Amino acid sequence: MGAVIVGCDVGGTFTDLILHDPSNGGLQLAKVPTTTANQAHGVIAALEKTGMSAHGVDLSFTARPRRRTPCLSASSRNAD
Repeated sequence: MGAVIVGCDVGGTFTDLILHDPSNGGLQLAKVPTTTANQAHGVIAALEKTGMSAHGVDLSFTARPRRRTPCLSASSRNAD
């Protein structure tokens, strides 16, 4: 798996994630409980549920200036 596009919604109860692999058009969905103490743990759990190893994955969160909606970008260093 090369570069992928990830969308994530961290809610009060569940963290939802969609992963798109442009190389083959595949979509994977994951829903895990939100980890309120550290929301990144829930995001990583959702990534792992899609089959993407959290080892060697760089995550970066940015807030959109107008909506304050966090964006997630993930890149894998695995040479699959």
